[in-house]
Amino acid sequence: MTNAHGFIQQRSTRRGFALIVTLTLMILLTVLAVGLLTLSTVSLRASGQADAVQVARANARMSLMLAIGDLQKQMGPDPRISVPADQRTGSADGSRSSAAAGRRYWTGVYRSWASTAATRPTPEFLSWLVSGQSANVSTVGTVDTAPSTADDIELVGAGTVGQTDLARVSAPALRVGKTPGKGARFAWWVGDQGIKSALTTQPASTDASLATRRMNLQGAPRNAVELASISNGKPFAALAAEDPRINQVTDWKQGAFLASDTQTP
Repeated sequence: MTNAHGFIQQRSTRRGFALIVTLTLMILLTVLAVGLLTLSTVSLRASGQADAVQVARANARMSLMLAIGDLQKQMGPDPRISVPADQRTGSADGSRSSAAAGRRYWTGVYRSWASTAATRPTPEFLSWLVSGQSANVSTVGTVDTAPSTADDIELVGAGTVGQTDLARVSAPALRVGKTPGKGARFAWWVGDQGIKSALTTQPASTDASLATRRMNLQGAPRNAVELASISNGKPFAALAAEDPRINQVTDWKQGAFLASDTQTP
């Protein structure tokens, strides 16, 4: 009885030990499988993000190439004139622009007329220097329509111009790829730098020679930013043209700081 009972007890102990070992191995395999699955998921996500970054950079380069190409095409010939969209009048006296917010700073291209024309011909509009369908960008009245949140991309927003809607710039988006869920959009806009005045201009020369005076009469020696009015105020009225800190200014709001605080370096 004792030997038989002892044999049965030893056999049961061996069976219980094997069960514990089996369960332990299954748990370890489960942990290993979950770890490998998590690692593969992270790797796939990182790879997907890297691919998205590459696609975004490629679209940005393509946008730049298209913008430069269209600029050369439209403004390359000499008899071309560029006009900002906010010059389109929306009132009889010309005090209000008809261009919608987000499109006021589009650059339009017109063909000039010959100087030998006896009468002033009708302005010949060519194109807006923005992305979009050719039928839309070649229509002068496109700027009078408000941008669509679904079809337009904001290129100049609150991070650059603050909360003012009139200073923002949006352009129609172009789509790349037709596969649902895998397509991309991009947009571009050519801004006219010729309508801007730089704060960082050199002070007027103190040379009183006749040659310098004649040169100053032919072209303004500097931009008189102290005369600029914004919202019925002149934020740069106290800005000294000879202030050496002007060369460090990157936007007009920083210029207002210099005008109000003339001591801080």
